[in-house]
Amino acid sequence: MESKRNTHIYRFLTFALYFGDALFTPFFSLYFASCAGLNDIQKSILLASVPFAFFVGNLFYSFFETSWKNNVFLIRLISVLEAIFLGCFGLTQNFWWLLPITILTAMHNSCFFGLVDGMGANSAKRHNIPFSTIRIVGSFAYVCGSLFGYFFLDKIGYTIFFNVGALFILAMLPISFLLRRPKEEKLGQVTPEQKVSNKEFFSNKNVWLLLIFSALFYGALNNFNYILPIFMTSGGGGLSDGETAIWTVVRVAVEMVIMVMLPLFLKVFKTQKRILVLSCFVQLGAVLSSALISNFTALLWVVFILRGIGYGFGLVSLVLFTQEIVGIKACSKACSLATGATYIFCGIINLVSSSIYSVIGFINYFYILAALLLAGIIILLFTHAYKKKAEDDKSPANLEQNN
Repeated sequence: MESKRNTHIYRFLTFALYFGDALFTPFFSLYFASCAGLNDIQKSILLASVPFAFFVGNLFYSFFETSWKNNVFLIRLISVLEAIFLGCFGLTQNFWWLLPITILTAMHNSCFFGLVDGMGANSAKRHNIPFSTIRIVGSFAYVCGSLFGYFFLDKIGYTIFFNVGALFILAMLPISFLLRRPKEEKLGQVTPEQKVSNKEFFSNKNVWLLLIFSALFYGALNNFNYILPIFMTSGGGGLSDGETAIWTVVRVAVEMVIMVMLPLFLKVFKTQKRILVLSCFVQLGAVLSSALISNFTALLWVVFILRGIGYGFGLVSLVLFTQEIVGIKACSKACSLATGATYIFCGIINLVSSSIYSVIGFINYFYILAALLLAGIIILLFTHAYKKKAEDDKSPANLEQNN
């Protein structure tokens, strides 16, 4: 029987996962940039391989996420593999070694979040606990990890830095043994989920609009997230790699405040789509501010505060608006496809980005990204919720479970 303590265990798992990731995801593009033996083409290939590997990892492991027992086994397996690959990440600057290590690290990094967040959400629902009380621990862990990067990266170097992240990921292995199996799922038993046929799913034109929006907007936004640290260190900002971490703290702190206040904003804006559109325009403002503001310190404050506001709104509203488009039963499929579209388009942009901004400069490159974001927003404005929703799709509990 699952005890209520599982919700606390998921908080520890979430902290370890997000702290470990905070020592990898914000820094791998900076690490590539610091590798003196890599040329621009090799750096672009490495950067492009990450979102493609994210997509493959999500797709591959999704086939095995069929029961609580399997999911716990995956947490244990992936924590070991991810720790090994992340620990190797900072040991070489040779392209032919870095490429497979990058792909394997990214593959196992990407699939972890949906797995842990999904199990935590289900446990929270069983005990009538808001999932946000678990998820916000992840944001707090990201702040802690970013502060660690700010104070120690420049002192200890990337090899030790990545290995510290690997130790936090590996810590999920012993923590997972503290979990207790839920009462309603016996060993080997999988509760079947009502399925939506592919024909019905893809006949909904709003699904296609959602995929195009995700590719254009979030693909370009993810590329901006990869390029921004490089701009901060080598594009005129002159920051050290460690100093970039403090600005991640600013963003996540703002994000946490917005997430706490989301219920109040929902009363004002009424619908998830309006909140998502607001989030997108705020993110567009952040990208444009990177190009328009000349004072570098003011630029950083404006950009990272706007990014925090945008993510605070968008992390939740995107999932809930997706539910409104396809219903609860098809939400996982829609989210997976949208994530895949994001990763693929981002990978394509990453492949050519350094060749472009090295010629036209960062400022003009940010204008190109802003144009892609604006195109995505226009697509979003024509995307509408599916009118025929089942009663269970309207259940707040179900919405919380899939958040």
